[in-house]
Amino acid sequence: MSKKEFAQVMTYLYTAYSKQQNKLQMGVYYDLLGIYDHNSLASASKEWIENSEFFPKIADLIKIIQNKEISFDQVMDELHLVISIPTGASFKSSDIHEVSYQVLNTLGGKFGISHLSEKELQKQVRLKYKHVVNEKILRLKDKAHKQIGKRTGTESLGMIMSNFLEK
Repeated sequence: MSKKEFAQVMTYLYTAYSKQQNKLQMGVYYDLLGIYDHNSLASASKEWIENSEFFPKIADLIKIIQNKEISFDQVMDELHLVISIPTGASFKSSDIHEVSYQVLNTLGGKFGISHLSEKELQKQVRLKYKHVVNEKILRLKDKAHKQIGKRTGTESLGMIMSNFLEK
């Protein structure tokens, strides 16, 4: 997402909550939310404004974006469906969502998840869910838009902030 598109979304949020724009805060939000597609972030912002009287935290917007792909509860439902399949019976990977299937595989398949308590299963799925769904969203974005000049890991936060504030 371009900085101009991002600034439009942030201006929308600041206007909705009658807050003064803060360039440092915008820099932090851009660093963590700039990886998402403009339409996804704009849609998440509108949804947040409709449902909350408070300015959103970064995690709030990320959660909305992730839940548009598949919610945590849907993943849990699909994993319970897999656990309920009788021994010896099989299922196709196409029977469940791609995110659910990837979470299932990272947790050791049907055998692995069937030996976890419900509390431990939810904990493990919650940890894997965020990573897997973000990876899927970003992979889809990269296929749609070729990015040139991605930031390397050697840039410091100070350099990023100074570049952001200069523009």
